[in-house]
Amino acid sequence: MPIHIKNNRDLGKFGEDLALKYLLKNGHEHVYSNFMIYGGEIDLITIKDNKLHFTEVKTVSREDIMDYNHECYFPEENIHRIKLQRMLRTALIFIDRYKLKNLEVQFDAATVRIFRGGKTSVEYFENVNL
Repeated sequence: MPIHIKNNRDLGKFGEDLALKYLLKNGHEHVYSNFMIYGGEIDLITIKDNKLHFTEVKTVSREDIMDYNHECYFPEENIHRIKLQRMLRTALIFIDRYKLKNLEVQFDAATVRIFRGGKTSVEYFENVNL
């Protein structure tokens, strides 16, 4: 079944929803989506095994996977050091605001690919390096 996405915001929301479903199916409990502060955002916050997971989600459609040089694009390549530093700063504020200092913390990433015909894939990377 084809997926109709109008813009990048819709693409990102669609990918975050798929990533959340994946996490819930794999034992996570949803805590918060799109936690924002000035200078930072965390797409998904979940808990699993008494550990708080802060997850960055990157989504690409089939049209985005091949760049203009016909080289393959991997969405996880767009999760760089500066993004991870912003995630850390944002996570510290979240932890402080919601009094969650007693939980272990982990930073993760999820990539969502949308292919022609509506097929999708979710890949989850645990404990990405800061």
